[in-house]
Amino acid sequence: MLTTERPVRAENVWEGNVTTRAFLGDAVDHMVAVGKHEIRARCLPHISLAPGTTVYLDMDPGKLSLVPVD
Repeated sequence: MLTTERPVRAENVWEGNVTTRAFLGDAVDHMVAVGKHEIRARCLPHISLAPGTTVYLDMDPGKLSLVPVD
């Protein structure tokens, strides 16, 4: 989940900043800088946050996909 307000009861929350976003029709991809890393958050189209926005990533381990970097 990607939000602009820190989730109150979440255990796995990371703070970051949106670096880019791309509208894909049925989704919006946000690239979020968290420290030295970038995380892609694919959201429903009604969630579209501008680059520079501070966001919170609420990470549900059961809904994550890890993709290795070549």
